[in-house]
Amino acid sequence: MWSALDYPCSYGPEGPDCDPYCLYDIVNDPTEKKDLSKENPDMLKKLVERYNSYSKEPRDMQDQGYHSEDDIPKDPNACNCFVATAELPNIIFVLVDDWGFADVGFKNPAISSPNFDHLAKTGLVLNRHYVYMYCSPSRASLLTGRWPHHTHQWNLGNNSTAGTNLAMTMIPAKLKAANYATHMVGKWHQGFFDPRYLPINRGFDTSSGFLCGSEDHMTQNAICAIDYWKNNAPDPRNGTYDAYIYRDDLTDIINSHNTNEPLFLYLPLHNVHLPLQAPKEWLDIYPANSTCEKRHTLQAMISVADNVTGHLVELLKKKGIWDNTIMVISADNGGAHCSGSNYPLRGCKETLFEGGVRSLAFVNGGLLPESRRGQSTDGFIHIADWYTTFCKLAGVDPDDSGTGKFPVDGLDVWPIITGENEKTQHEEIVLGYNFDFNHPGQGAIIVGNFKLLVGLQNAFECDSLGWRPLDYPCSNGLEGPDCDPYCLYDIINDPTEKNDLSKKNPEILNKLLDRYHSYSMEPRDMQDQGYHSQFSVPRDPDACKYMQSNVCVLCSCFVATAKLPNIVFVLVDDWGFADVGFRNPAISSPNFDQLAKTGLVLNRHYVFKYCAPSRASLLTGRWPHHVYQWNLATDATAGTNLNMTMFPAKLKAANYSTHMVGKWHQGFFDPRYLPINRGFDTSSGFLCGSEDHMTQNAICAIDYWKNNAPDPRNGTYDAYIYRDDLTDIINSHNTDEPLFLYLPLHNVHLPLQAPKEWLDIYPANSTCDKRHTLQAMVSVADNVTGHLVELLKKKGLWDNTIMVISADNGGAHCSGSNYPLRGCKETLFEGGVRSLAFVNGGLLPESRRGQSTDGFIHIADWYTTFCKLAGVDPDDSGTGKFSVDGLDVWPIITGENEKTQHEEIVLGYNFDFNHPGQGAIIVGNFKLLVGLQNAFECDSLGWRPLNYPCSNGLEGPDCDPYCLYDIINDPTEKNDLSKKNPEILSKLLDRYHSYSMEPRDMQDQGYHSQFSVPRDPDACKYMQSNVCVLCSCFVATAKLPNIVFVLVDDWGFADVGFRNPAISSPNFDQLAKTGLVLNRHYVFKYCAPSRASLLTGRWPHHVYQWNLATDATAGTNLNMTMFPAKLKAANYSTHMVGKWHQGFFDPRYLPINRGFDTSSGYLCGWVDHFNQKQGCAVDCWKNNAPDPRNGTYDSYYYRDDLTNIVNNHDANNPLFIYLPLHNVHTPLEAPKEWLDIYPANSTCKTRHTLQAMVSVADNVTGHLVELLKEKEMWDNTIMVISADNGGDQCVASNYPLRGCKYTFFEGGVRSLAFVNGGLLPESRRGQSTDGFIHISDWYTTFCKLAGVDPDDSGTGKFPVDGLDVWPIITGENEKTQHQEIVLGYNFSSHGAIIVDNYKLIVGSQNARCDPLMWTPLDFPCSNGRVGPNCDPYCLYDIINDPSEENDLSNKNQEMLKKLLDRYNSYSKEPRDMQDQGYHSMGAIPHDPKACDYMKANGGYWRPWKNV
Repeated sequence: MWSALDYPCSYGPEGPDCDPYCLYDIVNDPTEKKDLSKENPDMLKKLVERYNSYSKEPRDMQDQGYHSEDDIPKDPNACNCFVATAELPNIIFVLVDDWGFADVGFKNPAISSPNFDHLAKTGLVLNRHYVYMYCSPSRASLLTGRWPHHTHQWNLGNNSTAGTNLAMTMIPAKLKAANYATHMVGKWHQGFFDPRYLPINRGFDTSSGFLCGSEDHMTQNAICAIDYWKNNAPDPRNGTYDAYIYRDDLTDIINSHNTNEPLFLYLPLHNVHLPLQAPKEWLDIYPANSTCEKRHTLQAMISVADNVTGHLVELLKKKGIWDNTIMVISADNGGAHCSGSNYPLRGCKETLFEGGVRSLAFVNGGLLPESRRGQSTDGFIHIADWYTTFCKLAGVDPDDSGTGKFPVDGLDVWPIITGENEKTQHEEIVLGYNFDFNHPGQGAIIVGNFKLLVGLQNAFECDSLGWRPLDYPCSNGLEGPDCDPYCLYDIINDPTEKNDLSKKNPEILNKLLDRYHSYSMEPRDMQDQGYHSQFSVPRDPDACKYMQSNVCVLCSCFVATAKLPNIVFVLVDDWGFADVGFRNPAISSPNFDQLAKTGLVLNRHYVFKYCAPSRASLLTGRWPHHVYQWNLATDATAGTNLNMTMFPAKLKAANYSTHMVGKWHQGFFDPRYLPINRGFDTSSGFLCGSEDHMTQNAICAIDYWKNNAPDPRNGTYDAYIYRDDLTDIINSHNTDEPLFLYLPLHNVHLPLQAPKEWLDIYPANSTCDKRHTLQAMVSVADNVTGHLVELLKKKGLWDNTIMVISADNGGAHCSGSNYPLRGCKETLFEGGVRSLAFVNGGLLPESRRGQSTDGFIHIADWYTTFCKLAGVDPDDSGTGKFSVDGLDVWPIITGENEKTQHEEIVLGYNFDFNHPGQGAIIVGNFKLLVGLQNAFECDSLGWRPLNYPCSNGLEGPDCDPYCLYDIINDPTEKNDLSKKNPEILSKLLDRYHSYSMEPRDMQDQGYHSQFSVPRDPDACKYMQSNVCVLCSCFVATAKLPNIVFVLVDDWGFADVGFRNPAISSPNFDQLAKTGLVLNRHYVFKYCAPSRASLLTGRWPHHVYQWNLATDATAGTNLNMTMFPAKLKAANYSTHMVGKWHQGFFDPRYLPINRGFDTSSGYLCGWVDHFNQKQGCAVDCWKNNAPDPRNGTYDSYYYRDDLTNIVNNHDANNPLFIYLPLHNVHTPLEAPKEWLDIYPANSTCKTRHTLQAMVSVADNVTGHLVELLKEKEMWDNTIMVISADNGGDQCVASNYPLRGCKYTFFEGGVRSLAFVNGGLLPESRRGQSTDGFIHISDWYTTFCKLAGVDPDDSGTGKFPVDGLDVWPIITGENEKTQHQEIVLGYNFSSHGAIIVDNYKLIVGSQNARCDPLMWTPLDFPCSNGRVGPNCDPYCLYDIINDPSEENDLSNKNQEMLKKLLDRYNSYSKEPRDMQDQGYHSMGAIPHDPKACDYMKANGGYWRPWKNV
């Protein structure tokens, strides 16, 4: 209400409450009478997004981790109110296994459960108590206080070599700190392969029961051995119904308990889990159920569980400890399909419907307040909450944060139990995240009233999607549709999940999807401990052998001989999908045909689109973008990450002999990259990516290598040499050792060459003149492979061998045939990435011979599979590398399980070999392609005839920006669904873009394009002094290039003579006319951040976005290496003349201490051009001291300094000059001799002054060019001229662009820029380019030109964002390398981002003189057309609408959402590094005493801190 002035207790007028929101304009409505939340949804959305952005902050720092009043830690012993005896409470948790929501007497009269009924009737029933959808994860949540996906979501198999993270402190261990006696009786299911995982070692004083997930209730047999355990040893009491043994153990525990100690008892009963078994005395009380034949057994099992629980209550009462006890009884998940009843809820165990995750639960005990007895509560509780609640009751700290684990998720729900506060404390609960037990992406989240389900839920022969009758769960109840891809329910008003709102309420759907997908940012190696599917949990096939020597049903087939298998991998280079005899009768490949016919053909085997990355995936087990996606050039100074363990090195741990014969292509510039140093005992073949098959010449030198030295056998067709080497390896192999042989053949890669004896069997092909050569090369590869098989058979090794044969990518364009697939090598269509592949060998089960499989396999999977076959751990996690992506696909090969284990496979991510953002991902049935695929003179977009791949087949449209295919039903990719199925498109785009959050310095080792891979132009010189064809153009003189960067301050886009005849700038005009104009060169919207981006290579929000005031005690992050310091490593002379504006309060920030040999000019953001006065002092500085030359027009003394620098420069050293001119920044001042050439402008009084200032800047730049020419340095120079931002409002012209300095419109951030110098290729002179460049790119470009590493990663700073744009400058590749550029992020609620063709502007842009208009060419102060502001957003297609006339934010909601998602993704970055923590101009620290220091120290601006 609004209270009266002096009668606040009286009842004033009342207003509605804020449920869920209120929105007020508190400037115009300070009394908050008018709620605008419904009238102004755009503003509401903006503020809700800003509010929710704080959810990304560290939770342990917000409110010190206390997120509500009820969350504040309290000492329950302060008043001892709830423990009248001053004793800590006894805590009992009874967990009933697979207990249906309605499988209890008080919900279903057909069940006898008098004890449960009484405990519920006299206790508190929990209506909204949530668990996981099956056993082990629910237990882990209870015991560790984490949500399932923060501990694990997999059901541990009996032979699993995994368990609940040892770094997590379980609740009994916490309670030990309060001197609790802790006991467990029943089912453990938290891992036991290692003794450290046993309950006795996780905090329990005693434990009895069984360790795995299920056993025979009567005999305790679990598959191949007895599972009954007590403390640290087997328990011989097996042979008795397990619940009866539990009852006896409970009696012993309670009767022997010392009542002076508090008690914690965990009773995870085995009932009512499968197998359904009950003692006869309990079965006899239930009639058989004709609908569900086992239903009466389940009912009897409930009665047994009830009996054991009742017995425990009696024991506690007799011991006199019930009054000081709190007891919780809960199911671990919903009732199982076809036997348990979850009426009226939908679904069952192993689904995320309420019937699977809302558990039957209630609380009793003497400590339950009397007011709560006989009640129920709708308080929102997750099983993980009991961890925190029990800790608080026991007076111990629930905190369990630390390395290698997520913090505790559970909250204290004691206020709900006592009735003190029944409101839900959870903002949200993740019921499961992206887990693929049966279906890819399965998960669920509850936020407020709403629940989102992701992915298919139906996985069973008994349909789990419906609503079953109360006591006939096997009958056909009402069925509902599955969640594909989503379901959305209001579970407060629709707890039975009958009304899916996903299509009716897209706003809520998107909100919950955003919350759900936010968890994709969490460390993958901690979610589920890195095992992201049921099938990826490691298992030991010899576990049963260990348990019982004469019984083994789990042992894998391949270890029957007690020998490890021999493993052979044959990789055929550029082998087309149809380039084999069994698919194409025009090809002779009898050995391949026989191996496929008697083996297993892999229909869905995926690789990368070209050579080196596929090999890297195979050898390291990573997806290409997690190792690299570039094709290593011969002179590349890069290779497969040395931190990654290749699988031959893994196999060495199992005493394998490891050999490689053929093409390496994984780097060799450094000996550490050689195959002999990556795990191979021997290697022979060639090291680079291609060579002449006959001579082994690779560009400028011979490439043939054996082990550690060159191999002189060159001059023979390479495949023939391989055949000889294979003979030697097999014949000399010790058969007591297992063998690994890797045969990466060079055939059928270019150059297309074959011996005459093979060419002669094929007629020439008139359509493809080289086709018959390729066919002959296939036959040679077939011959070598057949020879290898024969060698293995003769040696007696074949029967214990598994052999995989695969292509490394699709057939090449214009020669290879990928029929019927679309596309070819170097595209991400199926023809480029679905490889010809098959498996054979003596270890292939007989049942799989002559078969094919649609099992989904990636080449990276063989790493894990081979490690598992060899009995070694495939784990290869560690610093500086992604963890292994590959899964064990042996179950697909054997037929044990052909279902896809991969939730998704990233075929390529954001790789710009030929097109920006090129990538692809497969999720379920669908494949998304991102970016243009056609990169060749021979069209690669179509479907080619079987044996005429060069003829004109049917062509298809390219993917711009996306294609979406159902590759199960449309494997030839003929029907693009991207427009027909936007929901699936959005889902796959979300998954694809989630990989943008991964560390950029690890994706592709930081080389994000083919062109950014480092190369050594002198490599050929090293190999052969008189041959070099790889040397870059700019080092033809053997000198590093001179680099000059001229930065003109506040220079308008049209303020130059070649764009505006009213301005005289003959030098600029000539440099642009004979140089290369950069049409799309981007900067920040004002001075200091643009300079910081240039000097550090970061986008503005990764260094800072504030304009430094003169007295600011801040500057460009000292941790960041500026590029003059980088160039010093290449012996550059480095000089700066002009405006610094990067901080100077501390001497460490001066240019002389940031990499410059000399500097002159001024330090702050502007000065009087004539007297260099800035406020209270003069700012004129040289090197380390004030410069007394003030009093001269600043550009004139810059000219003098340039003369001295160039004339005194030693031309034997490379030169870097940075010339950040003060012109044409305010104050608008020019010498009279320049003013006199311009008439006054009546519209803009100072316009003629600005024109004169441009002419002065032009004159200084022309003078510098002449100096370089006179010094004979120009021919070896590259010069870049750019503005630092758009022209200033009311005086400069940015025609035809919209806006000006201080705005994110193109007029503020697209700068006037051009390049010249002797090193600019002749073909680029007089041209312009639309290549997309950001000012930060010059950092990387200049480093690469100078031959220094641009990497500047490290603590306390973002890595370098800039890319190498030299290919744009030279014309080698004008296509944009950037997927996106952030022009500014969230600074004072303003920002902008460009993604592909589109630009998003966030926030109002209006400042001072209206910047929203399109200014006339030379009358920028006149009233031009004005456009609407961006409140909250503008969206423009800046390729087709560079002047930003058509705002698409309302017309193209899909694109708006895409760019908003990309923009908002930067909210995940560390806030203390974005802008160094100063998130507004007003937040920058200032020193009000700075002027006093200057006045006292000579009247010059200078550093005043740490002097």
